[in-house]
Amino acid sequence: MDGIEQGRLVLTDTCAFVDSVSGKRHLVVWPLSPELWTWDGATREIVSTWGSRTLRFGSGDEIRMGGGGRSGDYGPTIGEIIAGVDWILPPAPECVTPLVFFSNGEISQP
Repeated sequence: MDGIEQGRLVLTDTCAFVDSVSGKRHLVVWPLSPELWTWDGATREIVSTWGSRTLRFGSGDEIRMGGGGRSGDYGPTIGEIIAGVDWILPPAPECVTPLVFFSNGEISQP
């Protein structure tokens, strides 16, 4: 599941999406990796730390992230895929898109 997602970050009250360069909106979910990224609720930004560099990403920013997309096109449905993950907090049902991008925690500017 190694891939790249690139596009415009869209943050709502309950969801994180990327409007991809292909023109489709994908739900993005992250692993619990506080050494790679955190959520700043006060500013509504994703904060990424790489060594001594800190990058902040808010809604509308162009981003590039590593990970991989999963859809229900082959094998389990997207609902079954999501149900099979051990979540700290599962995505809200209204956030689920036909393709969910599972970020590996790497996020940068394109």
